[in-house]
Amino acid sequence: LGRTGADVVHGVRHSRTDAWYRRLLTAGVRLLTAVVVGRGVPDVNTPLRAYRPEALQVLVNAVPSDALVPHVHFSLAEVRAGFSVRYLRVRSIPRRGASSTGTMWGKVARPSLPPKKLVLFALSALREAWMWSLRPGAPLRALEFEGPGSA
Repeated sequence: LGRTGADVVHGVRHSRTDAWYRRLLTAGVRLLTAVVVGRGVPDVNTPLRAYRPEALQVLVNAVPSDALVPHVHFSLAEVRAGFSVRYLRVRSIPRRGASSTGTMWGKVARPSLPPKKLVLFALSALREAWMWSLRPGAPLRALEFEGPGSA
């Protein structure tokens, strides 16, 4: 962070090997983000992030502790609040464990359909994003930040 002068650095994952429905969901979130904030965020839900302490504190104080998609809220708020964000490409590695596609969503009855748990999660996450980040007057739309890297 010190050399970049940024408030936050995102690790943008590439070479991912996700199922088609995960790629579609990711593309949808990326498009929605671009429309909402006026520019694209390369990997809106990346967990690979480094923050200046004061920048992270602003976000942690603003985003609900039980948020389903905190990284999405962080990404939207960072752009809107004027955080200085830098992006670093990182190679995605295969998931470890019994399944390379993950097991959180349960077994897929037919490989061509997304798991029901994933669909329900995505709908819940969209409702949460609407309430906290997307709707007019949403709490995270008005977030402000004046940090060392901010413009």
